[in-house]
Amino acid sequence: MVFAQKQFRINTNATTPAAEDSVMLSQLVLLCSNAGTGWQLTIQDRTPAADGGPRIIFFASTQTVRPDGSPLIIRFEDPIIMKNGIDIVSGPGTPGVVDIWGTGWQ
Repeated sequence: MVFAQKQFRINTNATTPAAEDSVMLSQLVLLCSNAGTGWQLTIQDRTPAADGGPRIIFFASTQTVRPDGSPLIIRFEDPIIMKNGIDIVSGPGTPGVVDIWGTGWQ
C-alpha cells in the first residue's frame, strides 16, 4: 500500500470518482468557498448494493460545511476501509464550490 493525498474541486452536480480501488482512508478535509443553493455532498465507497452498499461516510448540505469558510477536518482514529474505491456525489441544488482533500493508503 502507498500513502497518498488527493485533492478535488467539486463545482457541478455529478459523481466524481475519487479512487478506483479500495482505500484505507485516514483523513478528510473539506473547504466550502461557495455553498450554492440547496446543494448536498456525499462521500461514499463503491460497495455493491448486493453487499449492503454503498457505505456513506459523509453527507451534508453545503450550507452546513463550515459556513464561516474555515476547513472541516475529519480524522479517523483508525483508518476506514473504503471498498472498491470512493465516489464524491454532489447535488441536487444549485452547485457551489467545495475543495476536498483525502489522505490514506491505497
